[in-house]
Amino acid sequence: MLGRREAMYRRLLLRLQLRDGLDRAEFQADFGEDPRVAFGNLLPQLEVLGCVEQTPTAVRVTRSGGFFVEDVCDRVVDAAMREQAGDHLRHSHSEGSADWRLGGRG
Repeated sequence: MLGRREAMYRRLLLRLQLRDGLDRAEFQADFGEDPRVAFGNLLPQLEVLGCVEQTPTAVRVTRSGGFFVEDVCDRVVDAAMREQAGDHLRHSHSEGSADWRLGGRG
């Protein structure tokens, strides 16, 4: 059985891959927390990169973010790993190119 935080991250990861994105009210009802609060700086960082948009009802990948949805998902996985695994590092299949594509450090 998944822990609460892992279930939250998995929900975000899966729903970002769908056109409608993550329904904020549904997330709030299921987890008792707005996703904008639950994920801290993750969503604003993705929004600044132009990959994600936050509306009053949903969090979804933008049109341009759709071209890099795997990289967006990598960011979600990395955030979850940092939170849950501490010092353990995950090396992406592309060795940092996702950061470069999304405009981050790299």
